[in-house]
Amino acid sequence: MVKLGFIALNGEKENWYHKLQFYSDIETSLQEEFTEKDKCDAYFILGGASQLADICNTYMKIVESNSCPVWIYKEKSNGNDRLLLYNIGAISVFNETMHQGEIVKAIHNGLVLIQETLEKNKKETIKKKNENKFKLINENLCVVLDNKTTIYLTQKEFKTLSLLYSCSPKAVSYKELFEQVWELPYDKQNYRIANIIFHLRLKLEKDVSSPQIVKTVRSNGYLFNNNYK
Repeated sequence: MVKLGFIALNGEKENWYHKLQFYSDIETSLQEEFTEKDKCDAYFILGGASQLADICNTYMKIVESNSCPVWIYKEKSNGNDRLLLYNIGAISVFNETMHQGEIVKAIHNGLVLIQETLEKNKKETIKKKNENKFKLINENLCVVLDNKTTIYLTQKEFKTLSLLYSCSPKAVSYKELFEQVWELPYDKQNYRIANIIFHLRLKLEKDVSSPQIVKTVRSNGYLFNNNYK
């Protein structure tokens, strides 16, 4: 959820605030003035009939401590007023010629894009963090953890791990594991699979009692934790 700081310098703030709160994917923080204690992902300055200098001062306080998108509403703002606000970095500058619902929707659409960007950046950060965390080497029947620790596996262990890895984030059933690894018809004797998984965990997991790499899917099979890919 993206957080919007709603700074009401002037104007009928209640109506604006209620319209913004209508969207469940927005967390709104109502402020009379900007404060660094409650940082947000974006800001909407309700300038109303405030002096242009007051609006500019509020904007500058925001961007000095938090580089983020800022929308501004100023009644009866002329072209020069809006150009000045755009020049200092405002995303959009609205005035009384635009319908209130239209302005709120424009802000919401911008916040949706911000949320998508935040989620994308988070995923990329996790991916980068886990990069080289887990590497399978077919030729040596081994796995390299954290780009430094090499762990050698038996043929069946490696085959099992490779199958789980390639199917992640989907789970692999007992039947599929047995038929792929043993190359025999499934005989429902899951203890063979459980034994392979146990030995894999002994070699891979820091805590076998709380496995993080190879997870159990109750009554179905196992899966490889996609965060380690």
